[in-house]
Amino acid sequence: MRKTLRSHQQECVDALRDSVSRGEIPYADCTVGFGKSLVMAEITNLAMRKGVRVLQITPSKELCAQNFEETYNHIDDNLKSKLGILCAGLNKTQQSRQSVICTFGSMLN
Repeated sequence: MRKTLRSHQQECVDALRDSVSRGEIPYADCTVGFGKSLVMAEITNLAMRKGVRVLQITPSKELCAQNFEETYNHIDDNLKSKLGILCAGLNKTQQSRQSVICTFGSMLN
């Protein structure tokens, strides 16, 4: 079941989109428990709908798996096959997909 963004998460998404529309490089500083994975899932869904490629970079295989699951459950059904993982720790190399969730180390290699 698709989760609904809480008001502070939607405000974050809206602020990031506004930043991009002004030609700025968006940045969000979110605290523990903010719901960053869901915010990234929403941003990924919006970008993929427009045909934009997305790269989510995480520091660990655990967060890579968490973000993949959150994003997979949130994005439109017709986009699910375009979502991939690049993570040596998870033995996944799906870097040719439209949207890829990866660990920093796997991206560098």
